[in-house]
Amino acid sequence: MERRKLPYIHILPRILIGVLVFGTCLSLLYVPSIAQNIRSVSELADGASPVPTATILLSTPTLSPTPLMTYAPTESPTEGPTQPPSDVVILSAYTTLRLGDDNASVITLQQRLTDLGYLDSDIPGSQYNESIANAVILFQRACNMAQTGVADNATQISLYGDHAQAYRIKRSDTGIDVLRLQQRLMELGYYTGRINGYFGPNTEQAVMQFQAINGLSVSGELDYDAWVILYSDDALPVPVLPTDTPTPKPTARRTAAKQTAKATKKATEKKTAKATSKADSATSKPESTKNRTSSGKKTYSSLVAAAQDQLGKPYVWSAEGPDSFDCSGLVYYCLKQSGHSVSRRSAKSYSQNGSWTLISSMSDLKAGDLVFFKSDSKNSVNHTGICVSGSAMIHASSSKGEVVKSSLHQAYWERNFVCGRRP
Repeated sequence: MERRKLPYIHILPRILIGVLVFGTCLSLLYVPSIAQNIRSVSELADGASPVPTATILLSTPTLSPTPLMTYAPTESPTEGPTQPPSDVVILSAYTTLRLGDDNASVITLQQRLTDLGYLDSDIPGSQYNESIANAVILFQRACNMAQTGVADNATQISLYGDHAQAYRIKRSDTGIDVLRLQQRLMELGYYTGRINGYFGPNTEQAVMQFQAINGLSVSGELDYDAWVILYSDDALPVPVLPTDTPTPKPTARRTAAKQTAKATKKATEKKTAKATSKADSATSKPESTKNRTSSGKKTYSSLVAAAQDQLGKPYVWSAEGPDSFDCSGLVYYCLKQSGHSVSRRSAKSYSQNGSWTLISSMSDLKAGDLVFFKSDSKNSVNHTGICVSGSAMIHASSSKGEVVKSSLHQAYWERNFVCGRRP
């Protein structure tokens, strides 16, 4: 019997059914792998990286008040900054600090500004006051940044960097410190221009001459070390050139001799009359001694009274009154007010004044004594005040932002006491 051939159209459904069965079996084998790939794509879309080459940390300022950059001061000077891993890139890590803030980061900020010479040393505080803002402005001025007084991220990156700019005054700067610089340079004979608080070409030339004569690097910019020398007794003035003295003529010599003889005669007669008068009033000597003793006491009480009159006035770097002060400016002003003949000097220079009685122990301090301190990070004197008793002083405080009365029996002052001086 002849076998009958099926038409092609009847074979096609069987082929399709076979393909579907084969495809189903194949998909069952590869579904887990496909699902895993789908999850990987989803994770990458959310930000995960299966093989990271560098971790990027995005710090939110409000969550990270402590700097995570190159420099991060710690409580212990022996501890260094915490360095991030080598594969970590930090984009931002500083809290913006501004006037009125009360933040623990201000303590670190103040310590750093003090170390760089923009503030007198003091017990660090957390208040971002006018004195801190002014110090930030001085730092920004030294770095040629916008002088906002706000410690933003860019300012703090520069401030805490390994090569942070220390205090300096340079061409085109303006401020009270420039005004005082011009006054001091004029006192030493270097500056003859206008006292206007602007660092122009005449001021620059005077600074260069001062640097050359005092053996300093001649740059035309006054850095902190040169500033310390400028306001010290070691500062050399402009040398005075010797002048030829004309020889007097013979007639002038005879005239001078006659005048000398006449003056000697009158002085002898006056001395004799004075001696006779003293002999007739021998009881006057004890009274004179009493007056000198009373005058000495009055000098000390006047110094204390002058300091008390300044309480509450603002702290301003390099100011010397009568409306604002830094620490040595306050001492200078009060000494002048109480009758002492002194020149404007730094705290360090005042502490080295050999004509004043040295006091080596805090227990020996009395009202009217000057007291001098270093800081926790530096051994050189960088703060001063006026004792109003054996246990308290009045000083221009950078932390408080004004002239205040403070107890000497605080751990900071006790461990940083250097010496006292009795004018």
